[in-house]
Amino acid sequence: MAILHQTRSHTWTWNGTDWVAAPWTAWATTSQTVRPANANDCLNVVTSVPDDAYLPDLRIRNLDKCGLGDSQATGGKCFMIVPSAPFDSDFPSLEGRKLLKFGVITLNVGEGASEIIADRSAANADDWTAYQTFYGPEGERNSVLDPGVSFYFAGDGHNHWHVKDFDDYMILDEAGNTVATAEKHGYCLQDNTTYPSFQGQPGVSNTPIYLESTSCGKGLPNALTIIHGLSKGWGDTYPTSLPDQAIDITGIPDGTYTVRVHADAKQAVVESNDDNNVAEMKIVIQGDTVTPVAGSATGGLA
Repeated sequence: MAILHQTRSHTWTWNGTDWVAAPWTAWATTSQTVRPANANDCLNVVTSVPDDAYLPDLRIRNLDKCGLGDSQATGGKCFMIVPSAPFDSDFPSLEGRKLLKFGVITLNVGEGASEIIADRSAANADDWTAYQTFYGPEGERNSVLDPGVSFYFAGDGHNHWHVKDFDDYMILDEAGNTVATAEKHGYCLQDNTTYPSFQGQPGVSNTPIYLESTSCGKGLPNALTIIHGLSKGWGDTYPTSLPDQAIDITGIPDGTYTVRVHADAKQAVVESNDDNNVAEMKIVIQGDTVTPVAGSATGGLA
């Protein structure tokens, strides 16, 4: 960001009756300095969420709903088991593990965007400062400090900055005990999935706003500023094809289990409703086969 130091002047002349001002001279640059732009240059930072702000509402689509690619890969079940995961350089610890894989669609059905902008002091620094941005009825834009958000850069086929531990995945046994948690630890929120129930509604864009190519510092491990966003009426799909989109179920005995996904589990994002972020579904594991229990999907969006 260039910072110009400029001056200009005008003169006053006494005409015998009044002082008369001459036109201002043009701005003249006396010096120039340069520094990296940061979030404060782009945002109007305030201390609290404005009362009239349009808030997001993050939801998980019911776990029996999945994209076309996942439906084809799983034979229409949206769940599959990989009995022995192949080697992946980004996740070497998963090699040979038995994985339960399923796609997850995170949706924003609130009145406003879920937008996080963050910056740091240098390319090798970990001092990310995050802000959540809110939009008002007149298009005004205000941001509040969001200390509950941290980031890391990783592969997983995307090579971008992730919000750490944004969604939680887990498997519960019939007694309600957690027997396994997900390998998925980070998220880059972006508009890549339409939600038919919201298409055509006021304030819902026909095209993605937070693009895959420009979100989350894609391909920029040295980025100083990043943006994550999910606009109103749009979703972000994490498909089974991602190597870490899985729960390691190695050693878990056959039986009936509940798969639970919790969006924004740390409540890092201010939402209009924090009580509707969990989706669950029962499955039956038998050897290397998984069968979803019909009609058991609850908590999510149809």
